[in-house]
Amino acid sequence: MKFTRLVTVLLAIPMCTSVMAANENLTGTFKTIKNVTITEVAGVQMTGLYLASASTCTMTQPTVSVNFPGETVMKMSNATATLGPSTNYGVTPAGASCAGTNGVPGVYEIEGSEGADVTVTLTSGTTSGITFAPVGCVGDYDGSPDGDVCTAVANGGVGQQFTLAATGDQTVSAGNGVPVAGFSYLAIGGQATAGIGLAAATDYLIDFDISVTY
Repeated sequence: MKFTRLVTVLLAIPMCTSVMAANENLTGTFKTIKNVTITEVAGVQMTGLYLASASTCTMTQPTVSVNFPGETVMKMSNATATLGPSTNYGVTPAGASCAGTNGVPGVYEIEGSEGADVTVTLTSGTTSGITFAPVGCVGDYDGSPDGDVCTAVANGGVGQQFTLAATGDQTVSAGNGVPVAGFSYLAIGGQATAGIGLAAATDYLIDFDISVTY
């Protein structure tokens, strides 16, 4: 008689009826960005506007080659430096309603978090019957030596983005303007228009808006 042995093998699979989990409250430290602020270094000065209503004077928009306060004032550094004011600094050409007496561009200091991108917006203002439409250029830094530019800023509430200086901007060629980490500078020209008849030999103060935001 032949015997056959049958062996039943039972595969044991551990079963888990609940999922093991651990919860722990963890703490992180977060530092907010520095406020961005703007301070007047030198106000816009324009002269020579005729007295009749609709008279206009235009001080040329500052750029790195025209009407520019210079890299020393603007604290920028570029390989082709314009250290002092350009030869046509503050130029205000004569016209049918403008005597052509040169003015002085405004300069404004912008401070925030170093290397941060900031947007600047220029908006016209009207005071005492005169409207001023500002235009300008703002120091735009690249985080490395001698690569800074002055980026044009238009009028009309159109924002222009630029970058504040960082530590890497501070190593500069001899004689250039010296950037300051966390800062930029804005130069302003623009057009003044008389909306009414004006008084002779009178100083008029005109409000206009410069907005800076992250």
